[in-house]
Amino acid sequence: MDLKSQLGLTGVSFAHYRIDTFIGAGGMAAVYQAFDTRLERNVAIKVLPRYSQTNEYIQRFEREAKAMARLFHPNIVAIHDFGQQDQNLYLVMNLVNGGTLEKRLKGVPVPPHEVVRFLLPVVYALGYAHRHGVIHRDVKPANILMDTERRPILSDFGIAKIVTGEEGASITRTGMGLGTPDYIAPEQGLGKKVDGRADIYSLGVIFYEMLTGSKPFTEGKGLQILMRHIMEPFPHPSLLVPDLPAEVEAVLLKMVEKDPDKRYQSMEQLANALQELQTLKTSISNVGGLFTEESAGMALSRSKDSQFHCTNCGMAVYEQDKFCAECGTKLDEKTREKPPELSPLPPPVRGQTHQSIEAPAKTRWMLVVVSGTQPGRQIMLSGRMDMGRSQSNAIWVNDNNASRRHAIIEPGQDGFTVTDNNSTNGTWVNGRRIGETVALKEGDQLVIGDTEFEVRRAAAADR
Repeated sequence: MDLKSQLGLTGVSFAHYRIDTFIGAGGMAAVYQAFDTRLERNVAIKVLPRYSQTNEYIQRFEREAKAMARLFHPNIVAIHDFGQQDQNLYLVMNLVNGGTLEKRLKGVPVPPHEVVRFLLPVVYALGYAHRHGVIHRDVKPANILMDTERRPILSDFGIAKIVTGEEGASITRTGMGLGTPDYIAPEQGLGKKVDGRADIYSLGVIFYEMLTGSKPFTEGKGLQILMRHIMEPFPHPSLLVPDLPAEVEAVLLKMVEKDPDKRYQSMEQLANALQELQTLKTSISNVGGLFTEESAGMALSRSKDSQFHCTNCGMAVYEQDKFCAECGTKLDEKTREKPPELSPLPPPVRGQTHQSIEAPAKTRWMLVVVSGTQPGRQIMLSGRMDMGRSQSNAIWVNDNNASRRHAIIEPGQDGFTVTDNNSTNGTWVNGRRIGETVALKEGDQLVIGDTEFEVRRAAAADR
């Protein structure tokens, strides 16, 4: 696209959006930070190139913008508005300030359990989109944004294909070559009809890149790379990471089967497979990798034997820290405590997933803040506990996107359940907005507003 013409938009107003800063550009659009003068907040505006704006293109843009605006998920960038001004089509979205996964990857292998933890929310988001008739078709690291807590936010459904309802007929012509060669599924590269399994393939390529620090096919460019995805066997990641657990490699290789019928058939199937891998540990070096010490928002807490937490706010601190970085409390023997250890999941029984394992009697359950305020904070569950923005709740969620009385957690038959309390933005478990009481299980992702929790259980010694 002509970036010079796009750069000239700084300082221009589109409707009530004042364009302030150029963020970046790709093959589809230029992205700016803008200010919404009506609601007085910063937003992101994606401006599409003028040369693409045929009547056919505008029609497809409007359909896809409306389809995206109907998607509400904590791991999908929210669409607020769209329009056309001075022959420029534009899309108004949430501003996500943490960069992209592409910029975070440094060519260094990331431990498998951290890769799985990072990708699971993306799988949940894609599953949600697929259930609503939207296929992404351009899943790649540049389209996985990261907020300031390192939480993945899926973006750029700009070439999404709408496959249901009256608007189900795609305007996109077969063989237009949409997608990115490094991550494209073979059937998409051949111009065939695609479904959600194409997104599974693309996510498998990202899985490979995060595990090994390298793309699967590096020689050649453009069409050459695309043909290698179509014709050549997918390389085994264990060739680059010899100590990679066989279970991880098996899941990845099934994601990138050339024949879509041999892959996981849905994001729900893939999520179940990845959940089985969550307890894996590895000796892979993480020096200089994606999840370094400062990215505490992605780790449940800073993982050192000398880990402590602040008794005032629950923030993870080190033994040598003199003050809590979150609340400023002076740390001493009374205000610096070691949290209870978290027990790993038991090994799976043949034919049984971790999700179906019942909680043992007298198990003590906890929520651990993965991203949001005070990442690493651990909340022990006991009796009925209200969750929400009001500080009078048993579980205070310091988050403007949480309702005052957002949800209720209370004991169930084999553990704890969560019930949405008619909240504005909904309560989400494993990427699904719940409509009734849901039983919580080990490893479940619970999202309230912009705060993400993981359900864990305390070690036996702390029960």
